Amino acid sequence: RAAAVLLATLVASTSRLAPRRCAQPQAAAASGLSRGFSLNRLWDKNNNMARQGLGPMGSRRSLSPHAEEDAGAAAHAMGSTEAAQEFLDWLSLNFNDDDAPAPLLVQAPPGQPRGVYAQKPYKQGDVILRVPLKLGLFESEAGDLVRAAAAASRGSPAEAEDLARLERKRHAWSAPVLRSAREQAGGIDSAIWTGKLAGALLGQMYGRNQMDHEITMSKHWEMWRKSLPVSIQLPPTDWTDVEVYSSEIRELTTEYEFVRKLNNKVFDAVALLTKLYDEISSDELAKLETLRDFPGRGVAGSPVDGAEAAEPGGVAWALNIVSSRAFDERDQGHYLAPGIDLFNHDYGEAACARLDAEIGTALHDPYHGQVTVVADRDIDAGEEIKFTYNRLPSEVLLIYYGFVPEQNPYDDVVLFTDLVEALEFVYGGYLSPGDRQKAISYVLDTASGDISMEGTMIAKKTEEDFHRLKISNEGVDGRLIQALQISRVMMDKEESVGELLVKRITQKLRDFSTTLEQDESELASVEAGSRKEAILRLRVSKKRILLMAKMAIQGALQAPKPPPQGAAKAKSSSKPSAEEEDEDYEEVFLD
Repeated sequence: RAAAVLLATLVASTSRLAPRRCAQPQAAAASGLSRGFSLNRLWDKNNNMARQGLGPMGSRRSLSPHAEEDAGAAAHAMGSTEAAQEFLDWLSLNFNDDDAPAPLLVQAPPGQPRGVYAQKPYKQGDVILRVPLKLGLFESEAGDLVRAAAAASRGSPAEAEDLARLERKRHAWSAPVLRSAREQAGGIDSAIWTGKLAGALLGQMYGRNQMDHEITMSKHWEMWRKSLPVSIQLPPTDWTDVEVYSSEIRELTTEYEFVRKLNNKVFDAVALLTKLYDEISSDELAKLETLRDFPGRGVAGSPVDGAEAAEPGGVAWALNIVSSRAFDERDQGHYLAPGIDLFNHDYGEAACARLDAEIGTALHDPYHGQVTVVADRDIDAGEEIKFTYNRLPSEVLLIYYGFVPEQNPYDDVVLFTDLVEALEFVYGGYLSPGDRQKAISYVLDTASGDISMEGTMIAKKTEEDFHRLKISNEGVDGRLIQALQISRVMMDKEESVGELLVKRITQKLRDFSTTLEQDESELASVEAGSRKEAILRLRVSKKRILLMAKMAIQGALQAPKPPPQGAAKAKSSSKPSAEEEDEDYEEVFLD
């Protein structure tokens, strides 16, 4: 009963600033087909993948005559470039349009991570690699180990079966889970999807799905497993508190604590499932084993403690693989696409490729759908092929992917986590609960009271609309300007929005124990690829954003104000131009 209570706490979905490797979705509407089937059903006893149409969309192209032989020949060391190359060749040979492996080379130049390089020129629009989504893993298809295990731990396998059935129905018909304001503050859309996909990954590559199940699994799982890194170290599982907190960046430490708690819940669930399998009677175990979607079969026995947990087959290893390699199609869920995870991330011109996904129905029915790496510009022979995972701030990339880019055009600095923090800053002190609620209501009512372009009232603003008020390389968040302007007028403050911003930026800079110059000096001498280098890169990026914004705002405040241009403009229902909107912001900013 105690185990059931503990496991029940894992059911609640949690949402934060979710990291997403986002493909560019193609037109594919939801078909309404049920998600309730097991990926095991993709493979029959003879591994006849051609029967399921695993070629490009719209074709029934079968595998090469030697595909099974090639798949079984993966004798290379796990994590090696040779194993990754063999898997990439197998994918391109069987699913690209050519009758030969794609001219792609997996290599790890000295001092650089493993990546995929072009061995011939590609023209813009050329297909580089095509992978059917049925080869991967889907969050929507991963069993809910929490509910099923909770029921089974009470000695009721029949109830576990009912819950597994209920979970499939819930996935097929339920609306997206509503997120609380507290959870939305971080901006990450993340439930325990990492645990669900990690369990599915362990089940397919290491668990009872392979050892005990009568269906012979496709050997592409073994090739995929061999292509994965032996070790991947992310802050939530491998870093110390001292290392993370040395960043002095609140958003990093908050997300770090959140993910660690989430991971600990997954560790606890796997430990309880292992205990269940060790103690349950043979009759009850036989009943559970009849549930093809029961996830305990795959994860029971997976290491959760010590060094083994971080090694292949361990829970920490699986969580890190999922975190750093999963893609997310907004409300459609997360998935893993084999082979696509071999490509590295970059921005701008360095990101010479893009990821296209035909996935509208894939997560309802993974028999359909594919992801394609496409040349986004002309690519020279010998050039590394990269695409942009997503437009994320650097602390999110560090927590979920394990790196901090040297230059991140999408990095930002959060000046206020929520509306309450902004209100108390403008007020200059603590607001009592009653005054706080009155101030929040005033700001939301004022922000919602403008007339929309069509002459109807804009939808009522909520506190969720004022989370993560930030500045970035692109400028000042418009919501931040609006919140400060309404607050200063309400509280009768003489300081302009610009002056308030300079004051807040100065506070944020003083929160650091070092200057930008000191960090840049240390960064130049630190060991490349070390955790210290990642922390220093993160601090340098944040400080540069703060200092550049401060200089730009101070320059605007000191510049002569433009003369008034006649009478005040009457409000119009016509849409203002971009120049007029900029002028309005500038007036608020300076006044």
